[in-house]
Amino acid sequence: MINPPLNSIEPIAQLLPLRSVVVTLAVTHPIKTDFLHHVPLHAWLRTLCGSPAGFSDGFGIQPLENGHTHYQTGDLYRFTLTATANGTAQLQRALTALQHLPRSADALPRTAVFQQNLRCHRIQCYFTGHDVTQLEDCTPFGLDALAEYVAFWQEQDQCQLRCTTPMRLKKMASQANNSPNRKGTQRYCHNKQDLTDALLAQRLNDTFIGLIEQISGTRYARTAWPSFTFTPEISFWIAHHYGQNKHKQQPASYTQDKKNMGGTLFTAHCQGLAQLPRWCVALLVLGQFIGIGQSRAFGLGRFTLFTLNGETCIPQPSAAHALLHQSISESRITEALHKSWRGDLSETQKQHTLTQLRQQCAQLLEGTFTAPTLQQVDIDKDDGGTRTLSIPPWQDRVLQKAVASLLNEAFDPLWKHQSYGYRKGRSRFNAKDAINDAIRQGYEWALESDVDSFFDSVCWTNLAARLHLLFPSDPLVPVIMNWVKAPIRTPDGDEIPRTQGLPQGSPLSPLLANLILDDFDGDMLALDYQLVRYADDFVLLFTSQQQAQQALPHVIASLNEHGLTLKARKTHIVEAKKGFRYLGFLFIDGYAIETSTAYRKEAHLLNAAYPNHARELTVAKAKTEQKIGERQHLGTFLIITGSLAFLTCHNNKLKVTQEDKDRYFSWQAIESVLLLGPHHITTPALRMAMQQGIPVHFASRYGQYQGVACANQPSHGYPLWLLQTVQFQQPDTALKYAKAVITARVTGQIALITRRDPHWHGKEALKRIKQKIQRVEDSATLLGHEGEAAKLLWQFFRESLPEEWDFNGRNKRPPTDPVNAMLSLGYTYLYHLCDTLIQMVGLCPWAGFYHQNHGAHKTLASDLMEPIRVIVERVVLTMVHKRQLKPEDFALTDEGCEMSAAARKTFLTALLTALTYQRSKKETRLIDDILQQTRDVKMALKLDTVFTPWTPQ
Repeated sequence: MINPPLNSIEPIAQLLPLRSVVVTLAVTHPIKTDFLHHVPLHAWLRTLCGSPAGFSDGFGIQPLENGHTHYQTGDLYRFTLTATANGTAQLQRALTALQHLPRSADALPRTAVFQQNLRCHRIQCYFTGHDVTQLEDCTPFGLDALAEYVAFWQEQDQCQLRCTTPMRLKKMASQANNSPNRKGTQRYCHNKQDLTDALLAQRLNDTFIGLIEQISGTRYARTAWPSFTFTPEISFWIAHHYGQNKHKQQPASYTQDKKNMGGTLFTAHCQGLAQLPRWCVALLVLGQFIGIGQSRAFGLGRFTLFTLNGETCIPQPSAAHALLHQSISESRITEALHKSWRGDLSETQKQHTLTQLRQQCAQLLEGTFTAPTLQQVDIDKDDGGTRTLSIPPWQDRVLQKAVASLLNEAFDPLWKHQSYGYRKGRSRFNAKDAINDAIRQGYEWALESDVDSFFDSVCWTNLAARLHLLFPSDPLVPVIMNWVKAPIRTPDGDEIPRTQGLPQGSPLSPLLANLILDDFDGDMLALDYQLVRYADDFVLLFTSQQQAQQALPHVIASLNEHGLTLKARKTHIVEAKKGFRYLGFLFIDGYAIETSTAYRKEAHLLNAAYPNHARELTVAKAKTEQKIGERQHLGTFLIITGSLAFLTCHNNKLKVTQEDKDRYFSWQAIESVLLLGPHHITTPALRMAMQQGIPVHFASRYGQYQGVACANQPSHGYPLWLLQTVQFQQPDTALKYAKAVITARVTGQIALITRRDPHWHGKEALKRIKQKIQRVEDSATLLGHEGEAAKLLWQFFRESLPEEWDFNGRNKRPPTDPVNAMLSLGYTYLYHLCDTLIQMVGLCPWAGFYHQNHGAHKTLASDLMEPIRVIVERVVLTMVHKRQLKPEDFALTDEGCEMSAAARKTFLTALLTALTYQRSKKETRLIDDILQQTRDVKMALKLDTVFTPWTPQ
């Protein structure tokens, strides 16, 4: 028997008329629910109706209160019921049972979420809003209404499809075959890539074929839809676990033994409805009431079609009480006020402040509230540098804390177990334990990274779409986005509008950060990766280096889906036994050693609460009593400069003796050693370095690279050189890198001039050139702008230097005056130093992106020294103005201006001091910054991320 095709309105008309009601119940005893309500609500109603056979045939429930987790006595609770032509008996049975609450709920156990704690408040027709007591009171949705809706959408041609409850849409056969994991929830669509026009058409067909078969007994066959445009804009999976834990000792939140009834939420743009047959558009229209996909009878699979102006044909019932009302209730505001107030709060102060807060709450409820300007504040970071915070006014912070407290309670059960940041009852110590547990289980390779400028990069459109999907029609969403989009006022009083990002300093930002990154967690776990995430820092653990390398593209793709990128300088793959840093711990040899003072206060509190934890740290320190060098991401790049140093091997550690002082470094914590000058390393130490796979590089005191001693196993090899060459031969890529270094170069010139003469007349011209560089589209134009900036710099030199120095501009080969002689010597030193560091990290020194290749010239060194030239220029100006060198220290010869031996030594000593001087432990040396810039090029090439050069301040 051949099944007839589903390709006309006639079979679909058998489902009509639809009847639908909106049910509002009153809460008689407090209720606490999960974020999603569909499973307990469906079970409650089924039991209420006597659990009849075929309860879900032609009959479905849609929760409207998803996201609401706490109900008090007197609160209202709302959902909808919809029946097709063969579900009217079930709808009548449900209406009768609901009107006899709470007596009709006698059979329900008192442990159930919904039981005798509800009574009927009101039942209304979905389509007209009038009261309903019997089935006959429901206004039917028939063929005429369907035809009207179909005509409307075909006239629009375009629409926005937005889920109102999660969907469980099975992947198509071709997608499932390509999926690495086809079990459990991985059978269903999670990501945008899974959602296509063909899949939507198939799932709509399957849903209605099943419904029509229930009524007619005829099994229709799928019919392919004509092509139309279906473009998913955002998609993420939301989990819901139900059932009992098999192991009683597990906490209630433990989900491994529970059933998963989650689904995906998404928005998509549809175009081409006018070209679709009427029966196809009819399925889209009816799907809004009936739902599509698996488990739709539970309330999953609901969606709404919107015009591009945000209008829709069908009524949009919402939760009985908006989350906004609940979040700014008197009790939550008072609690947030007490948590925010520093010092004792007098009754007068409390009442005065509450009065002001109530006024703001009234504005929030009326929709007239405008978020005040954020105040920009720079604070010192514990590891050096500063962090810019954007802080709302004090009263606004109280309101945001009240909202955050409600949403944290709702969201926390949704977050993955592998997320440890910004969550009650979790800390970096839990993350540390999870990493150590994974390492003990054989996951000995770590991919550690974080998101580049995460809080500054969050896309507002993405965030708003997520919130609207989770809380359809709730006025809390625009309030949150109002706070997120607030402008910033700088310390100078300027008000700066913002276009993206989360304000660091806002009580809501940590919560919203987890909302964005939870989807990343899901992507990683779907691939069976061992994940530990704390805010935007994360570690993935693997059993082999190859697995970690293969995972990197998936990590990048998951973040790119949300407009986010990896931070190149903090991304590395390392063997756990060689050590890596994460969250203030050094993980090495099975221990997690506290290394950062930033967490001491937290550690003291935890030690007092958990004595076993304190004992663990004590044992770890006792077993690893040593001084660990300043490790940088992949391991310590140990650079030996200055006075003569001796490197020896002592008790399986590297001992560095310099100026009668000894320092010790763990071999496992070192990645590479550079001896810059005539330093000595003993043969046993050199052999130990080779055994550990640590290359030892040699360079002259002037930075000229001399060679490397290492085991016969290259750490980088030719693939990196090939990748570098191919990338830099692409004009767009080369121009992108070139613009970055020349922008940094001009920034350094502006900083140099500002430090010496803030009001110099040519500084504004330099700023305009910097802006022009951002619009450059070819290297020739960029070279011209660089030349204009250089002319202004040398003009500043000419005007600021004493006449006795006879400086008239830059000249070379050979230099004809003392200033040019110093500049040429300093630039040569930087060239050799950059070349040494380039070879040290494994890049090809002859493959550059800006300067022209000629002869043996190492163009990458010339490229990467551009931002650093300012160091030489600073030293020259300082030595001239402080009269540390004088014109008589130079001599004019036929071969140009030459420096005396003493002057040469004085100048190079000053330059080397500028490169290696460290003002405090919190600050890095310039030579370390130059090394980091070189490594950033390597990581940007390998990860295809944005390269950010060192920029002088």
